[in-house]
Amino acid sequence: MAIKNKRIGLFWGDEGIALVEVAKDQASAVSWVSFSSLERDPLVGIESILQDARLPELINSAVRGAKFSTLDTAFSLPAKDVIIRWFVLPWMKPHEIQSVVTFEAKKYLPFPIEQLSYTYHPITFSKDGMRHIGISFVAIRKDVLASYTNVLTQAGLNVIYSEVPSVSLVRSLIHRHAIDAQKVTAVLQMGQEHGEVIVTSQGCVKFVRDFKLTVGGEGMPSPAMDDMGPGSLLQAKALSEMRMSLDFLARQRSDIEPSTLVVLTAGPGSATWSSLGEDLHLPVKTVDVTTLVEKNQALGTDHLCAFGAALSGSVPSVIDLDLQQELAEKPVQAGKTTVPSGFSRQMAAYIGAMVLAGGILGGGWIWSASTINEKQAEVNMITQGLGTFADSDTEALRAKALQERRKTAAIKSLSFRSDLAPFISRIVQALPEGLWFNDIRVVSRESVANASDAGEGEALYQPVDAKTELLISGNAYLEDAGLEFQRINEFVDALKADETFSKKFTDIKLEQLERGSIEGFPVTTFTVQCK
Repeated sequence: MAIKNKRIGLFWGDEGIALVEVAKDQASAVSWVSFSSLERDPLVGIESILQDARLPELINSAVRGAKFSTLDTAFSLPAKDVIIRWFVLPWMKPHEIQSVVTFEAKKYLPFPIEQLSYTYHPITFSKDGMRHIGISFVAIRKDVLASYTNVLTQAGLNVIYSEVPSVSLVRSLIHRHAIDAQKVTAVLQMGQEHGEVIVTSQGCVKFVRDFKLTVGGEGMPSPAMDDMGPGSLLQAKALSEMRMSLDFLARQRSDIEPSTLVVLTAGPGSATWSSLGEDLHLPVKTVDVTTLVEKNQALGTDHLCAFGAALSGSVPSVIDLDLQQELAEKPVQAGKTTVPSGFSRQMAAYIGAMVLAGGILGGGWIWSASTINEKQAEVNMITQGLGTFADSDTEALRAKALQERRKTAAIKSLSFRSDLAPFISRIVQALPEGLWFNDIRVVSRESVANASDAGEGEALYQPVDAKTELLISGNAYLEDAGLEFQRINEFVDALKADETFSKKFTDIKLEQLERGSIEGFPVTTFTVQCK
């Protein structure tokens, strides 16, 4: 599925910003914005560059210099700012996943989830004859994403999509047939100062581990990845980091085992890395990234990530995870192609105002004439319909009608608390094994609506605003703690499926769900609200 319109892919790296314009799934133009001329605090990193007022103009100049024909931009975020997690849930119905993911993800996040822009993708798999749901979860702080987007918007770009860089890189490799989307593949890339191990399968990134490259001392940057020869210190470092990564993977994801190791190089390097595969007992495939974006230009992994971001939505075998959609203020939709100058914007506004004014003045006269005739005919029909009541006092009629409506509403609003007894018995019948109640509370709020506005003697005719709620609290304990969430959801579903109960209480939801303990035994505490 090719991209219908041109799009810019942008990757924000450590040393600069890589830009690739893509048309029909092929790179049509490339550019680069270097951070070397900007203010940079080594303790703060690229965060201080975000505050440099010259950066938007540099980006805009790079776009104009490369003669890009669109400004719609897919943004591959800096790796240091994104959060990638993978966790497993017991199998449940699709509509139940959202609330459980929000609850479960909090255990793995360094920030409150309310401060994050996040998205996820569920993958169903079987283990030991049981169905499970794996959650691929990605996030970034909302304020950080907004800061990057603000800089790009000032540069004239129209950010329509944002994602984590590992997904961008995997998408470009799959699109160029460098890796098989369906196989479990480990990808190793070595930069100037940092390295990264990515494990992917079924078009989804399932493991990411970053590490710092040092040689001879802390903080000493390594040579480029194409300078590593067999037996070198850097190759020993790569072997050590790969072993640690595969060990972490085996402990976290026992169901995933890579079948191939793909090493990204800046030139031919199969002989250099063959010994690494022998030590890890994995077949090794080297991929020269310099030719993957454009055949006529030697470009590195930064441009490869930008290329992959631009391909978002056009590689069906890769799962797209858009973080931009979570921002409070959504950018304008795709289709923005040029940044108009100040003169053209003013002229366009002037011409538009003149055309609009002419249309209003010309069409207003026609509309008013036809509307007057229509309204006069409508008045005549109403007068005929009123008959003898046409000359009656309208205020007296309104007062009498209002009094009758109040009487009717008051009678209909009467409620009886004893009616709840049969529904409480149905709650007990729906309780599954492993759950017990702590409390079933009946909350009834009755008040005379608009009592402050009623005149003397009119309170008898005011409707009673009666709202009855049930708050059901309890605990769940099972030998397999992972099944406790499922059993609680089964209880809520049973209440919703009970026709008699759900007719009385139309809003049944799981209000609270949290881990706890009773006398040292782990339990899950829940509260169900029925309105």
